[in-house]
Amino acid sequence: MELGGLTGGSPIEERIVIVGGGVGGLACALALHRVGLKAVVLEQAPTLRAEGSALTLWTNAFRVLDILGIGDQLRKDHLSIEANNGILISQDVVYRRMYLMSEGMDTGFGCHRPHELRAIERRILLDALAEQLPPGTIRFNSRVKCITKVDGVQGVTHLELQDGTIYSSKIVVGVDGVNSVVAEWMGLPKAKIVGQVSVRGLAVFPDGQNFKPEVHYYVGKGTRGGVVPISTTKASWFVNWNDWSSGPFKDPKLSKEDSLKHVEGWSLLTPCIENTAIDYITKSALKHRLNSHESSSQVFDGVTLAGDASHPSTPNLGQGACCALEDAIVLAQKLSGALNPNTEILKTDQNSDGNINQMVEDEKLRQRINTALLEFQAERHERTHPLVVQAYNTGMLMQSDWSLVCFLRNWFIIPRINRQTFLQHTLFDVGKLPMIDSKTTEDQ
Repeated sequence: MELGGLTGGSPIEERIVIVGGGVGGLACALALHRVGLKAVVLEQAPTLRAEGSALTLWTNAFRVLDILGIGDQLRKDHLSIEANNGILISQDVVYRRMYLMSEGMDTGFGCHRPHELRAIERRILLDALAEQLPPGTIRFNSRVKCITKVDGVQGVTHLELQDGTIYSSKIVVGVDGVNSVVAEWMGLPKAKIVGQVSVRGLAVFPDGQNFKPEVHYYVGKGTRGGVVPISTTKASWFVNWNDWSSGPFKDPKLSKEDSLKHVEGWSLLTPCIENTAIDYITKSALKHRLNSHESSSQVFDGVTLAGDASHPSTPNLGQGACCALEDAIVLAQKLSGALNPNTEILKTDQNSDGNINQMVEDEKLRQRINTALLEFQAERHERTHPLVVQAYNTGMLMQSDWSLVCFLRNWFIIPRINRQTFLQHTLFDVGKLPMIDSKTTEDQ
């Protein structure tokens, strides 16, 4: 398995290299740091990227953010969403309200509710994660050009960057998005477009916005959209419509104009789009990969995937970033058991001189790493695969352009949605990070 060939000089040795400095990549690095494992993050951009304006994060994501130590920091500046203001059509008729607040149910966040939901600015989330990482963790302007395995040496991967720098690592985690270079190198099929495009934006109201702290969701024939307030002056919005274009879409002004055409009669979306600067608008073709193959296909001799690189999904359940955050905790749980020296004493052979046989030690470590990664992928596949399928099916229903399907959806399916069942996936508990002894763990 090879993507290109190495041409640079002596490699920089790092035990764990994470490819991709988005939400998933930074969360993986921070979770590993919390259990005493050093990782470096290779980010191709010159700075932290803020495309996508805002992310909807549910209870399962905030459980992770609390574990990482930044949950309350993000809650402070982002509104709590109290109720989903139903499903709406162009005449602003409410088909269904889906209340998220419920007295008597304490989830440990200091308030009584079964669900927590907030729209978090991507830039603020990235900054919060990055601030918790040791200096030098993130290596900017580090675009991976090629990946190779070292001839005759198992368990070592080389990554060459465009500038000729080479990293050598026993563990490589590709968290480099839907169009992952690492996933391509591993031979996984590319994520497929699903026939829908999405325009997203961040609206700014300098004098304050007057939206209720609710999700305002619209469905029409072949199109849908939504508004989620972020703070007292900002709101996140999206507009989706059926279109088999694959992108890339490089004209945000045209995307803004197209969005306005698709929201006629949707009273809350129009002012949001009009109050969004061009720099805060992105358009993308929605893609997914169903991952019907074995989860072991995402592990190869110390290399694995996480986040959208592992389980790209349409955004119809609002779980893309949430699952990437979950990945970070589970990855740290598994690798902590394989790498931290206080978890197990490695038995090694000795030669006649009493020296440790390094080859035997390295092989045992390689096996432990691969076992940990296989367990990670098996556990995450069981969690993410049903969500990818459900997200796709939900999108096809909510964005159908068939009149009969729209009629049944609006008057029979949506009004009968059971909140407790439909939102059960947002209550997933990923568990905790293992306790570590700072005196015996190496800050690698």
